[in-house]
Amino acid sequence: MAKAVTDRYPSAKAFADALADYLRASAAGGTEGTGETHPVAPRRDASQGSIATGSDWADAASATAQYEPAPSASRPRTVARSTAWIYLGVGVGVVTLVGVVIALTLKVKTDPGTGDEISRAGKAGDQTFGKTQLLWLLTQTRLAKFSRHTAPIKTVVFSRDGSRVMTGDSGTKLGCARVWNPTTTTEIATMSSPTDGPPLSMSPDGEQVVFGTRGRAVVCDVATNKIIHNFDGHGTRDAMSAAFSPDGTRLVVAGATVAKIWNLKTGEPVLTMAFSNIETWTAVFSPDGKRVATTDCRYGLREVAHVWNVSTMQQLTTCRTRTDSAAGGHTSNVTAVAFSPDGTRLVTASEDKTAQVWYAATGAPLVTCRGHTKGVQAVTFGADGTRVATGGSDNTVRIWDANTGEQLALLADHTDAVRGLAFSPDGTRLVTASDDKTARVYQVAERR
Repeated sequence: MAKAVTDRYPSAKAFADALADYLRASAAGGTEGTGETHPVAPRRDASQGSIATGSDWADAASATAQYEPAPSASRPRTVARSTAWIYLGVGVGVVTLVGVVIALTLKVKTDPGTGDEISRAGKAGDQTFGKTQLLWLLTQTRLAKFSRHTAPIKTVVFSRDGSRVMTGDSGTKLGCARVWNPTTTTEIATMSSPTDGPPLSMSPDGEQVVFGTRGRAVVCDVATNKIIHNFDGHGTRDAMSAAFSPDGTRLVVAGATVAKIWNLKTGEPVLTMAFSNIETWTAVFSPDGKRVATTDCRYGLREVAHVWNVSTMQQLTTCRTRTDSAAGGHTSNVTAVAFSPDGTRLVTASEDKTAQVWYAATGAPLVTCRGHTKGVQAVTFGADGTRVATGGSDNTVRIWDANTGEQLALLADHTDAVRGLAFSPDGTRLVTASDDKTARVYQVAERR
């Protein structure tokens, strides 16, 4: 192709004149019908209907460089090189723009990660990729992959300042917690479980990690891996969930029919919630630290989640499944729960393949997020409360509009179930954790 271009423009002046004519025609309203073509664009073979490829543009850039004057000439050597790179960039941009236009025109109906069909035209609840979804897909960026775990990862937590991430796996004998920098993926600490249970959470300052085991929870120092607290009294079942209060002074631990709040300064229990008719796997603090939400994980449940006052142990709200499934609720086990940043809403995840957003004050359902093809295992709100992220047994991560339930993006890089999710405190990054033994960091766009 380089020879073809130089044959077309035997001198640098001829090339410059052609470029000027092309730009004038473009500014006047387009080149169609004017006979003007891009000076370095490959001539299209009408019989083949081909479009310029990346290699074509590279050849064109190489050809452009042939107009470079000798070093002794008055024109600097860099001019030709700069021109070549400019047209190489323009070529890539044109091809990208063509792809965007085609996608917007066709309204893609396939999962971009697997190629599976997302919806069928003409059926209720169609989820096609329109302009909003496409914009989100174009602004999701894979920043890093953390692959130092040797067992499925179940937990991921950001520190308050966003400088640390803790990922916890569940090995066959001992769980392992790894604390690392989410920007560089540099490992800060590796902690083997002092019990036979997995890591459950990390303190807001990133200095402590709690491990769960049968009937107790153990808090360890990240720097020394030494035990700070050993919290007993959780019955004969495993401690399934633990969460630090936002100020880092208390810890709520849940498992089966007991949830307890512990004072991390004194090591004493602050509050015990013993349930006679609830089996809970998850408990989390509200952003103001005044409430705790627990889930009811019994199969065939009608009560999905409960909100409690941590000072009085009064049950404030119950989120219930409605008889009419269209009115909101879940039809299978609840796997996770999270508060919105302002504390006004809850979101729950379920094995019924959905996530449900609720009003925290009343327990009324707000919106249902539907799209996963298998159970949803993890859920969290974005930092501004407008987005919800879910991870499922279908190996995907999906981002939703928290007010409408519209799917905004789908991330399909994991090869096994996604068990953990965490947005950075500033909402610009999302870390995902999976049974495939990896964690991934994504740059996620701010909603405009």
